[in-house]
Amino acid sequence: MLSRVALMGCGFGRAVHAQCVQNHPLLTLNGVYSRRLEKAKNTAKEFGAAVFTDRLEDLIESEEYDLYIVALPPSVQVDVVTTLLKAGRAVFAEKPWGGLPDDLRELLRKKK
Repeated sequence: MLSRVALMGCGFGRAVHAQCVQNHPLLTLNGVYSRRLEKAKNTAKEFGAAVFTDRLEDLIESEEYDLYIVALPPSVQVDVVTTLLKAGRAVFAEKPWGGLPDDLRELLRKKK
């Protein structure tokens, strides 16, 4: 069974993440988020995702995804990852955290 992936962020690392998903036999890119709808649309088209949006809530609230790749600026990552974890979602976030280690401690505290 394929795991359905949502890519959140269409900046510098978007192609790396999308290509990794495409090259993995058990993953499929289904949704893309960017603050700029045109970037989300172009990334979705380039990598074959069915859904694109400029509203985070569209992906976070959806039951259509098994994994969320968060490739957003560090200034917003903690809030987004916290929201996803509270919603019981599986998350991969790779960028440096805004105020490490304090933000990471806060994230772990909220997860408990």
